[in-house]
Amino acid sequence: MKKKRRLVGSMCAASLLAVAFTPTIAFAAPTQGVQIDSVTAISSDNIDTKIELLNEPADGTWDKGDIAEFRIIFTQKTDLAQRGLQIAETNLDNAAACKYQNAQANVPQECYPATDKQKRKVTHTINDADVAAGRFQPYAIVKMFDSSGYNGALSEIATVGELPNADQLESALVLTNPKADGTPWYEGETMQFKLTLKNTSGTARSFQSFTSNMSNWEACKWTKIDSDETKEFPNATHTVTAADVARGYYTPNITWQIYSTTGYPTNSWEVGPTIYGAQVPVATNALEVTSFALADDQSKDLNEGDTLKFTLTFRNVGAQAITSVTAAEGSNVTLDESCSGEVSANGEKTCTVSYTVTKNDACTGNVNAKIALKAMAGTTPVGNAEKSTSTQISKNCPAATPAKSSDADPALAAKDPQLTMVRSWDSAGNIRIPAIAVAPNGDILASYDYRPKNSTIGAKNGRAGGDSPNENSIMQRRSTDGGKTWEPETVVAAGKIGSHGYSDPSYVVDSETGTIFNFHVYSQDAGLFHGAQTNYVLKDDGTVADNRNTINLGLSVSKDNGYNWEERVITSEVLGPLLQDGHKIVGCFATSGAGTQKKTDPHQGRLLQQAACVIDTNGNNVTDNGVDDVVAITIYSDDHGETWQAGNPTNPYALGNTNDERLRFDENKVVELSNGDLMLNSRTATWNGNKRRIVAISKDGGETWVDHKVDTTLVDPGNNAQIIRAFPNAKPGT
Repeated sequence: MKKKRRLVGSMCAASLLAVAFTPTIAFAAPTQGVQIDSVTAISSDNIDTKIELLNEPADGTWDKGDIAEFRIIFTQKTDLAQRGLQIAETNLDNAAACKYQNAQANVPQECYPATDKQKRKVTHTINDADVAAGRFQPYAIVKMFDSSGYNGALSEIATVGELPNADQLESALVLTNPKADGTPWYEGETMQFKLTLKNTSGTARSFQSFTSNMSNWEACKWTKIDSDETKEFPNATHTVTAADVARGYYTPNITWQIYSTTGYPTNSWEVGPTIYGAQVPVATNALEVTSFALADDQSKDLNEGDTLKFTLTFRNVGAQAITSVTAAEGSNVTLDESCSGEVSANGEKTCTVSYTVTKNDACTGNVNAKIALKAMAGTTPVGNAEKSTSTQISKNCPAATPAKSSDADPALAAKDPQLTMVRSWDSAGNIRIPAIAVAPNGDILASYDYRPKNSTIGAKNGRAGGDSPNENSIMQRRSTDGGKTWEPETVVAAGKIGSHGYSDPSYVVDSETGTIFNFHVYSQDAGLFHGAQTNYVLKDDGTVADNRNTINLGLSVSKDNGYNWEERVITSEVLGPLLQDGHKIVGCFATSGAGTQKKTDPHQGRLLQQAACVIDTNGNNVTDNGVDDVVAITIYSDDHGETWQAGNPTNPYALGNTNDERLRFDENKVVELSNGDLMLNSRTATWNGNKRRIVAISKDGGETWVDHKVDTTLVDPGNNAQIIRAFPNAKPGT
């Protein structure tokens, strides 16, 4: 019988959509009976999947209440002897046990519920919707893992049958780092993909990725996409495997999950269509770098512009001669003439490459050389290879000098800049909480949390890959061309698994000295509302006792435009005097983003960094989210960052004593007004049932706060906003 062929979804540019072969149960006249197609759908590179209809209705036609019986058969076709296979989603009943821990290669697995001694087939009971539609189309999504069992990495998905809701969205999956000139991909290389999704359902909904054969796809979700609105997700990846090489190509796919409304309502979603990207060619790599190391007898006392020599050895592991090897994109070294010429099959070549020391190298004392090669056999690409090596050199970095803060340029056109990806999350860790500053030399600095998922302290507190007390690090990238390109990632403050972490960076730049400060959380066993957070304990000498169960104020300081950092903890010097004055502070963190420096009197030149602190309102010595008061304080320095102290906290009851009137501060920022006053602007969870911003004024440089109010005109989703003075050099009173 000829199989019915249906296209799932709608065709988008640069995307191939699932082709499914579907059994259809037709509700026809009794004399016609049931039209049945056995189903075979090869929707995945390595899985054959079939759904067979096994019975017919007693009276010759399907009616409401009749039970249709099916058999699902899937076969894994890889060269691995055993893999885990299981049903991820289906509209058939009794299919929960359709899974196989040790599916043998090329051996069909027939799906019956393992607990059913009668081996009753998976079923569907005909319902009103089927009768109204005149048909029922079964579907199943099959997942295959990279090893036996169900805990390995997901390697393939196969879709059999026509998935529902294809008219609810339009989606495309595009390779964003394609190779030029038809060059294939090789094992170990990583492809990057952008997913686009347009809501065509006619109403606002949540959309979420359901399953995929890519990596880093799990965060592809949106709590709200309006009708006809399009969203993009640029972070999905795939690293080429040996199975891809054996097959000769890789085809990315993703299956969508569609909610009935916005906000990810529980138990109110349906599976959507599976989208397939274009097939990407994969081949055996003929080129291998066997050695890349610093050449002997070279001075390490180097400056920007000096040259280092490295010795490179590469090998032809292919069956034909390589006629040329050249530097490829991503290489930061120059190949000498000795690297040119033919390399016979199984042959090897050793040559010299040169590296020019950069300003970043001279300032950090660390050289990271990278060789990227492309091999050709005539005009045919046959291989790529990369290798990196690091070496230490002497530090030769000039100290930062004072630099006047820059005013905004009102002549600039109001337009959206072209966005540049500075850093994205990966399978090992998350990226959160960006901060940005301009160094005295004009470089742009961007720092952020790197939150590892393999944490121990974080995992113990349910925070693996999340906020403190996860063992996070503060990372930084630098742009010397106004944000167009970014230098390699460096470390501001390094967390250590099992010991401590740093989170939530905030820059303060001293324009009078050139020193840069990076404030952040320093955590050990507790975060603000996570872990066994306890009160700060004041010792007899007026200092705060060290305690792994308190959250601390960390500070990194750079005197060379952010190239090198020295870390210290300022919890005691900032909070000690407040504790002596009777403030029962149980947790305090510097709020991320950026602080500022006063440009006019009073206290001209004062450095300012805001913080949010939890007050032990109920006296139980631990943080209680929603119960304890949260206040804002100003951390300030009048000696260019040698010492730091805190102003008095804001008043949470300035507008009244009821729970609705209580001001619950959170991440807050400060800006200097033209009359020398400071204006505080704070996030709040809620005020009188509404999300708005809290505002207060200081006339003494952040030491005390008055005129608390809620800005009812500034609607806020409840986020960590930044406020800046566009013209820091404006004359007082203008």
